[in-house]
Amino acid sequence: MVRLDEAKSVQEADEEIDQLEKDIERLCLKLLLQQQPVARDLRQISAALKMITDMERIGDQASDIAEIIISEKKDEAADIPVIVKMSEASSKDGSGQCECLCGKRPGVVTCCYRIR
Repeated sequence: MVRLDEAKSVQEADEEIDQLEKDIERLCLKLLLQQQPVARDLRQISAALKMITDMERIGDQASDIAEIIISEKKDEAADIPVIVKMSEASSKDGSGQCECLCGKRPGVVTCCYRIR
């Protein structure tokens, strides 16, 4: 199960996720403005913008779960009943998004799986 040091690392990772969301959003907006994509390209950029918002929200949820674990000062997350439900709900949120968006780009899919 989850240890306190792992919970602290989740909170630290949330800051990195927030920054990555901003970087990806900036890149998408730059593509929209400079390339003026249409059809498939526009749909992919739009899907990426939606996905990063969801992924950032999942990161926030994970950070909230970590905060509860730290504040309860328990050795195991399973000792806090609500944590099990919260973590299951959070992990279901992002399921399948990367596969739909990334398709034929294995490097991107690998990155998405690492986030999950």
